[in-house]
Amino acid sequence: MIEYRHFQEMSYDEIATALERPVSSVKSDLFRARKLLAETLTNGQ
Repeated sequence: MIEYRHFQEMSYDEIATALERPVSSVKSDLFRARKLLAETLTNGQ
């Protein structure tokens, strides 16, 4: 999902359509994914 949003620059609607999920789920999943990525990068330093 992070790849879709940040590297392929897809909108939330486009991601939701591609994954056959509600937009609200895409938004919340991306929030959690960004948080996990930040924690992983911070703890790895």
